[in-house]
Amino acid sequence: MPKIADKYGAHILTRTSEIEKKVRESNNTYDFEVMGGYRPLKKISIRIGLPVYRIENGRTKTFQKEYLALHPDVPRDLFERDTDASQAQKAQHEILKELVEDEDLLKEFKSGTKQTEPIIVTSTGVVVNGNRRLCAWRTLYYNDPERFKHFEFINVAVLPNDCDDLEIRKIEKKLQIQKTLRAEYKWHNKAAMMQEEIKSGVSAKELANTYSMREKDVNQLIDAFDYADKYLKEIGKKDQWSLVDKSEYAFKKIVDSRKRIPEQGRKELFEAICFKIIKEGKPSDRLYDVIPDIPEILDSVISNIPLPQKEEILENDQVLNEDENIDLLGGEDIKKDKYSELASALKNCDIQISSIIENLINEKESLDKEKESAGYLLGKLSQVSGILSNLLTYGLRENTKTNGSKEQINMIREKILEIEKWIDMREGK
Repeated sequence: MPKIADKYGAHILTRTSEIEKKVRESNNTYDFEVMGGYRPLKKISIRIGLPVYRIENGRTKTFQKEYLALHPDVPRDLFERDTDASQAQKAQHEILKELVEDEDLLKEFKSGTKQTEPIIVTSTGVVVNGNRRLCAWRTLYYNDPERFKHFEFINVAVLPNDCDDLEIRKIEKKLQIQKTLRAEYKWHNKAAMMQEEIKSGVSAKELANTYSMREKDVNQLIDAFDYADKYLKEIGKKDQWSLVDKSEYAFKKIVDSRKRIPEQGRKELFEAICFKIIKEGKPSDRLYDVIPDIPEILDSVISNIPLPQKEEILENDQVLNEDENIDLLGGEDIKKDKYSELASALKNCDIQISSIIENLINEKESLDKEKESAGYLLGKLSQVSGILSNLLTYGLRENTKTNGSKEQINMIREKILEIEKWIDMREGK
């Protein structure tokens, strides 16, 4: 069994020297597309502990952030300071191991599958393609060197010495990002890579061509990533990206739906509702599907969600509406937005809202269907009559708050008059 110090990569001088020597002696080649064309790369056999993982691997970008979040005792620049360092390589191995277990890759090789294609490495022994496979083989071999002796030495194809970092990133995109038989990247890893390229000056149009996507889909994915980042911070789980592995669809729905809301306060309330739904976990697929309908029922949400501060917020909003000339310290008029206040209150409470939202959506759909029926007017007037009867029975009490009540009554009266006027016209009176 290899020495502990050699489990996750030898020193760069050892790697370079051994690879260079074996490349000179090898007559075996592996055709590989690199630097604008296919080239016969030298294929050699090396010890499994010799190469190092590529820390810059796009597949693990967000998971490295998560690793740092979950291990506050390790240096914050662990994956930047010295990518060859044993501590960084061991951490990368742990991250990759989670991926290979999640993708059943470990199970596949444990069942007897052996290496068929070489891993692609640089002349200094950095793995460009095959990091997950190497992790799986190391895990099996180090745990049971006798049973998995066939992984003691592995086949690698060595890239040309003049293959720079830009070319390596191109290789990664071609082999792993575009649709292949390899496992898909997690959506947030792909988005993180795109965001980095956007910041470096690459246009969304160029990224769309590179990733075989539409430009609007690139922008949508990056915006969804930003919302997911904000969500993780708000729930106190900053950079714990595995928590949103399966929430890509929800965040994309938030991106598309939020654009349809003009007012900032209503945007904030919509966002707070969606974040609550995601946080509550295990929502029905239907609930994610109805995210686009939430902007249309925001006022119903306010009425139905039992927020402790709700009445106070709404009452303060009415008071401010009654006096538009409030001037504090000689400055501009100050008016709180009730939707922003409600959004803040929702974020800070523990109530469950998924079932409430789903019921409201169901009611809306039923209402939409009901609107098409000939008896809609009479049915709704009957409901209003019932509500007013209940108000007379239960609402007129000593402790009843009356602020804003007359304004609501006037609004109701105006609408009743409009309905009466329409009925008179319809009946020819």
